[in-house]
Amino acid sequence: TRKTPSNYTKDATLPILVDFNLDMNSGVVTISFSETINSSTLDLSLLRLFGLNNASLNLTTGFIVPITTDIASPHSSIIDVRLTSSDLNDLKKLTDLGTSRNNTFLGLDSLFVSDIDDNPLATLLRKEVTKFKPDRTPPSLVSFDLNVTLGQLVLSFDETISVSSVNLTSFTIQNEANVSLASAVYRLSGGSVSKLDDPTIVISLSLSDLNNIKRNPKLAFSITSTYLSFELGAVQDMASNEVPALSPENSTRVDAFDPDARLPQLLAFEMDLNSEILTLFYSETVNVNSLNVSRLQLANENGTTVYTLTGGKVLNNRNESFIQLQLSLVDSNNVKALTSLATSGKNTFIKAEEGSVVDMNLNEAEASEYLPARQYYQDGVEPELLGFDLDLNVQTLTLSFTETVNVRTLVVEQILLQSSNESFESFYVLNSTSGTASFSENASTIVINLSRQDNDNIKHLEKLATEKFNTFLSITAQTIEDMNGNRLVEIRNTSGLGVGNYVKDLKPPQLDKFDIDLNSGELKLFFSETINTSTLDFSQISFQGGNDSSYKIYSLTGGKIVSHSGGIVTSLLIDRDLNALKARTDIAASPFDVFISITNNTVKDVDHNAVSEITSFSPLPVNYYGMDATLPVLESFVFDLNKGNLLMNFSETVDVSSLDISQVSLYSNISVVLSSYTLTNLSNFSSPDRPILILPLSNYDLNEIKKRVALATKSDGSDTFISLKSAFISDMFGNSIAQEKAKQADGIIPDITCPSLMSFTLDMNTGVLVLSFDETINSTSVDPSEIMLASSPERAEVYSLTQSSSAERFDSPVITVTLSSYDKDRIKIRRQLATSLRNTWIHLSPSSLRDMAGNSYCNKTGVLLTILYQPDKRSPELQSFDLDMNSGIVTFTFSEAFELQDPTSITFFSEKDINDTYTLTGGKVSVSPFNATQPNVVRLYLSAEDLDEIKFNPNIATSNFNTLISVTNNLGVDLALNLIVAINVTDEFSVDRFYLDTTRPKLLTYNFDADEGDLLLTFSETVNISTISAKDFTFSSFNSSEAIKYQLKNFSAVFQPNPISLRLKLSVNDFNEIKRLESLGVNSSSTYLSLTKDAVADMENYPIDSVATQKVSTFWPDISRPMLVAFSWNLTAETIAFKFDETVRADSLNPKLITLQSNLLGNDSRDLTSGEVLSDDSTVIVLKLTAFDLTTIKLTYQFGLSANTTCLRAREGLVTDMESNGAVRKSKPKTLRNRLLQRPDISSVDILRFGSEFRRHKDKL
Repeated sequence: TRKTPSNYTKDATLPILVDFNLDMNSGVVTISFSETINSSTLDLSLLRLFGLNNASLNLTTGFIVPITTDIASPHSSIIDVRLTSSDLNDLKKLTDLGTSRNNTFLGLDSLFVSDIDDNPLATLLRKEVTKFKPDRTPPSLVSFDLNVTLGQLVLSFDETISVSSVNLTSFTIQNEANVSLASAVYRLSGGSVSKLDDPTIVISLSLSDLNNIKRNPKLAFSITSTYLSFELGAVQDMASNEVPALSPENSTRVDAFDPDARLPQLLAFEMDLNSEILTLFYSETVNVNSLNVSRLQLANENGTTVYTLTGGKVLNNRNESFIQLQLSLVDSNNVKALTSLATSGKNTFIKAEEGSVVDMNLNEAEASEYLPARQYYQDGVEPELLGFDLDLNVQTLTLSFTETVNVRTLVVEQILLQSSNESFESFYVLNSTSGTASFSENASTIVINLSRQDNDNIKHLEKLATEKFNTFLSITAQTIEDMNGNRLVEIRNTSGLGVGNYVKDLKPPQLDKFDIDLNSGELKLFFSETINTSTLDFSQISFQGGNDSSYKIYSLTGGKIVSHSGGIVTSLLIDRDLNALKARTDIAASPFDVFISITNNTVKDVDHNAVSEITSFSPLPVNYYGMDATLPVLESFVFDLNKGNLLMNFSETVDVSSLDISQVSLYSNISVVLSSYTLTNLSNFSSPDRPILILPLSNYDLNEIKKRVALATKSDGSDTFISLKSAFISDMFGNSIAQEKAKQADGIIPDITCPSLMSFTLDMNTGVLVLSFDETINSTSVDPSEIMLASSPERAEVYSLTQSSSAERFDSPVITVTLSSYDKDRIKIRRQLATSLRNTWIHLSPSSLRDMAGNSYCNKTGVLLTILYQPDKRSPELQSFDLDMNSGIVTFTFSEAFELQDPTSITFFSEKDINDTYTLTGGKVSVSPFNATQPNVVRLYLSAEDLDEIKFNPNIATSNFNTLISVTNNLGVDLALNLIVAINVTDEFSVDRFYLDTTRPKLLTYNFDADEGDLLLTFSETVNISTISAKDFTFSSFNSSEAIKYQLKNFSAVFQPNPISLRLKLSVNDFNEIKRLESLGVNSSSTYLSLTKDAVADMENYPIDSVATQKVSTFWPDISRPMLVAFSWNLTAETIAFKFDETVRADSLNPKLITLQSNLLGNDSRDLTSGEVLSDDSTVIVLKLTAFDLTTIKLTYQFGLSANTTCLRAREGLVTDMESNGAVRKSKPKTLRNRLLQRPDISSVDILRFGSEFRRHKDKL
């Protein structure tokens, strides 16, 4: 029963804060009041925490943590307030509040809360914390962002972080989550951190780190390539709790990624003209390989001189915020050539156009204004001469320096051309006073134009600058300076510089004028430049009588240079040319008819340039002309008694029309004249005007002189003198010959005319050679061995007679030579010689004969063709033959030189039976169809087939008595194509000499068929099948003493398919024994054969050459599957014996494939389950039955009572042979019936074997 209190007083006591606790780990403030308060009246914004030094925090909001009690009421005297993460982090930021019990106080406003009766809280200005739990929870990274443009790394943690604790070098950026897979990793080296403690901190990357990160194209270029890891101690919260390490193997990926969007800027540059390096400094890392040099301009201080770069080489080996550019040689030299640009730091500026380079994010660089050089290094390097070229064609000397030089400082006298690089024979110093100078602009290469004087002086020196190998240069330091006044590096004359490009003078020299003096014979030529007198060819100089080509010309044949200076050459004409000119009435008879023309082969300058041609169409007139006024003189003469001529040599050309032969007398001596004669007449004399005359004496005068034995008989001319009167002859200008005392002859030519062959005839039937000469021949002097017949003038086929031929002993112009049989046969064997008029020529040597005066024969006509030829018409005959059965050679002797053409015309037969014959099928005649030393002997090499067939026939060619031949006239011909006389069987033409076959046969090859057991042997000759001996055959596995061997016992069959081959069938036992030996006869590498000498013999019973070991030539492997042919049953021994048609592997027998049956139909059958093989590899395998199988078999009443009830069925795969061919061969299982009666198992009965066989090629038993 509810009762109402009689008196009720409402609670009017204000609630009081008793104490409070603060847990910095959980962010919970626990407040205890003096009484239950109404939680719905709570105003958390009125809760205020105080610390030291005026530190305070007003909550913005919060959460009341429910308190679990037995009373279902939300009100309590204790409340838990969970601070928001924002308020908690703000609290943690305050270093003087909430870090310990000493600096943690609470202040509450009266409106903070009310009790249940709405009594407000007693105001509390400051209450010290009762229990304080410091922050011990380590902060963790929530996420991070990277802004490459700003270079900022933003890290967000789950609580306030102490920025002062951040260790920047503990942070690593990588391009994969697992560092082991990363290809790019970078550890920060510095930077700066945002100033305020906060859950989110901002790291400003240092410029170095930012550039290094940008430098790597694989790192931090996208979200997927930006991961962060850091070490323990990298960051701490406000309570010094360290953020757990973020391992490189498990790094975190960026949350927000802002790629680089800032355009790179050119900030500064440096110019070093010493090293010729331009260094560009950019605001960030750039792709150094993207530098576009053509967008860079150098300028002076006011922009009046601007130079745009064209090339160069970037020296950086990686991407950087700066680029070192090695200026190209062209740019370096061009810049140095500009006197108002880059000569100091004051006039060195640079401007970069937009896009001169890109950064690592392909942002193109901004255009820059002209920037002054931050650092300038002036050129202090001395220029060097790199090389020089000499062009004598255009007369230039080109100098190439390491840099631009100042042409105004050039001093050419400091340049020395020399003939070698050190010790030199020839040199020349350039001379500016002669006009040598350079008109080039300032550059690294300048051209010096050589004056004509310098050019000619150089050319005049024969050992200087004529080729590349003798062109060198040395210079002093004073030769020239660079644009900065640096003097040249000296090149001493002891180490001269070789020419680079050398161009010879290609301009042809010109003949400007010429002088000629016919009295002295002097010719002076004036050329436009120095010429090489050693190349002067006088034969290329011609004179003519007028100024166009209608006038006849005369070309010089020689000349002698007297002197030369520069282009002036003074020479003397040789007597021949001078006399020839004097002989011409139309040339050089006056100064008005002397013109000169020259070819371009006349002379060359020192550079081998041919002179310009002066043609006969526009010849050059003479400059000076001197007339002849000298008397002609007889200088020498020779008297030729052989031809009847008087040869006279004058000092100059004489006028033949003035000749009077009667003014000439010959004397034998000057003081005592023993004999003399005055000439009367000449014989058909006609000659042009010239200095040498050949006067043909009349026969009368010649014979009169020959009568005088004291005149003109000595070859030295000591008995021959001549006297001339002044009226005898005059020169071309009317000057009579000078009168002198008698002059001795320079020589006498005696009568030495040799005989000459006029014609000849040849008769090959009679062997007579008739020779006809132009004079009588001394027949005793004829030597036939010096007479040679030839097939053509070129002597393609020749034959010289021997002393066996003879000449008729009768002096006459006609000589008859009779040929010996030896010479005649050897002429005949030469098929291209003396077979017709066309190929019958003759040649005589000088010693073949002499005339009556002792003059030897001289060949005036060369090789002479016959005028009459009689061919050979006689048929040849076979005189004898020899047969050598060893070599297979038949030697035939014929009556004359013979060509054997058809060996099939030869038949061998026996004297006893002319019907037992063998006709050859071929053969080979010795290398030539005839023998060079015995033309009538021919050697025929029988073919191997013919020789073996003859040997195979025991009735032919085994001795002298049964070796006869017959031949048809188709056998061959002589050298005149006459057919041989045939020999018939009835002529009984027997062998002359017979040589028995004594050569032992040899085994050439053998093949082995491991499937059929066949051995095919091939021998060097016919073998006797009856002599075969199997025991002398041994197989071995390889060629070694350690080889497996097997000696045959016998052959089951022997065949002889041809005379030199045997086919041997191995016996079954031998064949299976070989198969049993696993390493023998399984392939070509394991099959070798040995034969003793008794293995076989030839038809003459000569044994074969023994064979140590010989590898098989062809091997056919065993591919046939083994077949079960029989089995035997022994119940007492508990075994089954299987017999196969070949050796099988014992360990391959599978008893499970065997079924025992009481009949062939298999109505009552038992399958074996297992068994033990008791035998080795063989044709017979014994199987020991298991006790189980034996018991099962014995329980089968119908099995084994008789042969009809003892059957066995073997299935496919029962066993394999030695080559792993599986049995049974045919697809159906085999069932065999025992042919013997099987008795019960009693000890007194010993059944050893019974079984049946079936042949491999039958389908039925």
